[in-house]
Amino acid sequence: MLQLRCKKYYQPADQLFCKLFPARACAPSADCASAPQAGSVAQHPPDEGFDLDSITQAVLGAALQGTLLGRIQGRRALVYGAALATLPDLDVIIRYADPVSQMTYHRGFSHSVFVLTALAALLAWLVNRTWPDKGYTLPRLFLTFWLVLVTHPVLDAFTVYGTQLLWPLHVTPQSWAAV
Repeated sequence: MLQLRCKKYYQPADQLFCKLFPARACAPSADCASAPQAGSVAQHPPDEGFDLDSITQAVLGAALQGTLLGRIQGRRALVYGAALATLPDLDVIIRYADPVSQMTYHRGFSHSVFVLTALAALLAWLVNRTWPDKGYTLPRLFLTFWLVLVTHPVLDAFTVYGTQLLWPLHVTPQSWAAV
């Protein structure tokens, strides 16, 4: 939950947030004595709500699949694309020994361009084999699935955490830190 530290040092955006969501913890806390000076940005713990990265990746995946396969799949292409775009983040279900390992290995093999290219090829082959009379072509399916899957780690590479785009060749996460 977003908790504002000291009411007298709220920024305008914080005040608007408290007006819109009064049920959230917006009361002054005990650490007002150590609050930042007026005009500085208040420190907030990370919000435990929805993840904006995941929403962006799902919307981009839906848009790509809707654009490339929308005539064949109709509106379902948007749902399929959104689901497929979030697939690389399923590595969060792997339990690592400690939080540092979790942070280090998340966005690892499941975000590799090589792994996602192989997955796109496998999915394209499976869909083309399962529904041969739907009008899909193998190159179009592969291109669609590859774009939907690969844009996920590319977007992640724009964050400060980065991602291991070239796993297993290069273990240092790629981070362009633009977001």
